[in-house]
Amino acid sequence: YFDSLEGLDRFQYDLEDDCTIKDSRFLYQIGLSYFFLKIPAKLRFSIEGIKRWGTIKEFTHKEMETRIVSQIIFSF
Repeated sequence: YFDSLEGLDRFQYDLEDDCTIKDSRFLYQIGLSYFFLKIPAKLRFSIEGIKRWGTIKEFTHKEMETRIVSQIIFSF
C-alpha cells in the first residue's frame, strides 16, 4: 500500500487542487518443482499474479496480471 505525500508540501496552502492519491498492489506466486535423481536438473511450474488498484480523486483504476511460467533448470 502506498500513499501520497499529501499535506507535506512546503507551499501546501498555495495549492489549489490538492487531491488524495492511493495506490495498492498485491503479489502472489505458487510453484511446484520436480527434482530428477539421475541428472542435475529440475522442472518447475509456477503461477504468478499481480493485482493493482489506485484512486486519484473520483477516478479508480484496477488491473490484474497473471503469468504462467515453466522452467528447466540445470545445475553444474
